[in-house]
Amino acid sequence: MRVGIDVTYAAKREGTGTYIRNLVNALARHPEIEIITFTRPRLAFVRLLPRPFARLTNGLFSIIWLQIAVPIIARQQRLDLFHAPAFLAPLFLPCPLVVTLLDAFQNSLRAQPDRLWSLYLRAFSRLVVNRAHKVLTISHYAAEDLRHFFDLHGDRLVVTPLGVAPDFRHLTEKQTTQLFGNGQLPD
Repeated sequence: MRVGIDVTYAAKREGTGTYIRNLVNALARHPEIEIITFTRPRLAFVRLLPRPFARLTNGLFSIIWLQIAVPIIARQQRLDLFHAPAFLAPLFLPCPLVVTLLDAFQNSLRAQPDRLWSLYLRAFSRLVVNRAHKVLTISHYAAEDLRHFFDLHGDRLVVTPLGVAPDFRHLTEKQTTQLFGNGQLPD
């Protein structure tokens, strides 16, 4: 199975970035899955523009890349599935779309300092959710929020709790004592 995954936000050190990195690493351990990664190219000249123009240019370029380039590449790569783990996704793909919404934050105007960007996210996420074959979320609480915001019902919304990265493990009592002395967490 050829699976395309948007890894644009994988470099983020928290939240979505951690999720994407661990997801790609876990899927890579399955030989029957071939992963094709997608990431938005950075425009070097944008740094030379005044901030408002840079934001507008980045935003427009992101939309063009996501809505035009990604579907073309997906068709060329003959993907069986495309996964958008950061809720932004192409509306028209030659394959089924799975989108992950960790929560419903983008639906709150208070979530983004830029009101125009927040409105775009709200409208766009609704279109993406309507297009998606499956919508993944990480908790029953988030699922209830998403059902409320998007009127999602049935088996399209799937709760898939986050796993634990391999570098976390249960410590023996001896290892705990070595780390914390008496086995108690420090105050």
